[in-house]
Amino acid sequence: MDLQQKIVISDKYKFVYFETNKVATRSMLNYFVRKPRMNYGAKRFIRKKVNSEYFRFGFVRNPWERVVSCYSHKIVDTVLGKPLILDPRLSHNMPFEEFVDYLLENKKEKEADIHIRSQWTFVNECDFVGRFETLNEDLAYVLAVLRLPLYPLRKKNVSAREKPWEDYYTKETFEKVRDRYFMDIKRFDYGA
Repeated sequence: MDLQQKIVISDKYKFVYFETNKVATRSMLNYFVRKPRMNYGAKRFIRKKVNSEYFRFGFVRNPWERVVSCYSHKIVDTVLGKPLILDPRLSHNMPFEEFVDYLLENKKEKEADIHIRSQWTFVNECDFVGRFETLNEDLAYVLAVLRLPLYPLRKKNVSAREKPWEDYYTKETFEKVRDRYFMDIKRFDYGA
């Protein structure tokens, strides 16, 4: 499957970070590219041939939490007063239930916005897939494999939600998200 993919490559330290939208991407970009504490020699690319000898890693997130994060950031908390995913079917502050229905209408990964694409499509080529829920520990593992020093990860773009992600769901919307992201749930063991 040939999908748009943003990656960070360091030829200096022989690694590739595969971005997954709504999974600490801004924090990781700051860590390796924009505001690094050391020079990783890392650059960001849109899908480039990857050296198979490089250590390839990425991160995933609980699919239900990722959907709420996307909804909060791209539909509700927008500074422009309009959705940040450009689609006429979306509207600012639309009900969460309608957003979930929109996700079900967009199951074709090649056509889905990168913020709602299934996570497996981003990290399919990785040697290691960490989790957002254990991001600091998993980043420490990655850096240990690369024999690089660990610096504190500064979190960026953190959602300012008023309630936990679980509270957004009814039984029906929970099941719809499970159906939409079945492969992510199965592949990354987010059982439900």
